[in-house]
Amino acid sequence: MLQRRRPASDPSRPPGHTERQTVSLLDKVRNPGEPEQDYFAASRELSTSVVLVAPLLVAYQVGILLVDNANNGVDFISGGLVRLLQWVLLQVMPADASGRVVVEPEQVYQAYLGVNFVLLAVIAVAIWRLRKRGHFRMNLWPKLLLESSIYALLFGGVVTSMMSVFGLDRLLLIGGPELAAGGGPEGWSAVVASIGAGVHEEIVFRLGLLSGLFYLLKRFARQPPVVAGALAILLSSAIFSAVHHIGPVGDPFGFGVFFYRLFAGVLLALIFQVRGFAVAVYTHALYDVLVMVFR
Repeated sequence: MLQRRRPASDPSRPPGHTERQTVSLLDKVRNPGEPEQDYFAASRELSTSVVLVAPLLVAYQVGILLVDNANNGVDFISGGLVRLLQWVLLQVMPADASGRVVVEPEQVYQAYLGVNFVLLAVIAVAIWRLRKRGHFRMNLWPKLLLESSIYALLFGGVVTSMMSVFGLDRLLLIGGPELAAGGGPEGWSAVVASIGAGVHEEIVFRLGLLSGLFYLLKRFARQPPVVAGALAILLSSAIFSAVHHIGPVGDPFGFGVFFYRLFAGVLLALIFQVRGFAVAVYTHALYDVLVMVFR
């Protein structure tokens, strides 16, 4: 009886060692599941999205110190950080001759800048560690910017088309407040305000409110995932639009601008669900730059 002869083992290799098969480029294309090979999968991961968005957060936080009229209405981070640093300085600063501890605004701002530079250093370390493990590539940024820029350029037309499906586009012809928020920040203030809107409004209304509503509707209201998702998108988008008209600095109410922002919220929610947090943030920020800076 003939038997197939087994190849002799290499004595230089440790026991249990197996030959690693060479993966061809065609195999990588056929199996694009790994983040290193698949941009769409990598950019959609929440951990990667946080790293991609973090520099925008730092740019906004530093920018509001350099320009006026750029603070975002749902920015719950910067003001809280300033108050926290002021309290910390009051605890650690030495008292003067009268026994009082006086903290100057410049000292608070210097500490605030220091915290943001430390955050940048943490981001750099995180990127280095992720790259070392093969979970992050620097070329994600240009691809993300290109994709988000395309969405931002098409954003206004898509929102208007969505409104026209329900016959609401005619509301935009009615005189009222401009969608570009005339009289708002200009120049670099508009750029910083746009970045703040992209970061903080997506954190609050998409990452927080939309995700929270979906969980509550699915878990406690026992709604099917499709129904819970649709209701969460509509409710979070309506709240997103309404918030822009609240408070002394809110825009005057008009049905056209309200429904425009509502459908804009729906579109951003769809981008968030399909393409992830980072793409939604960059699309929102770039669209606001187009509207506010180049209006």
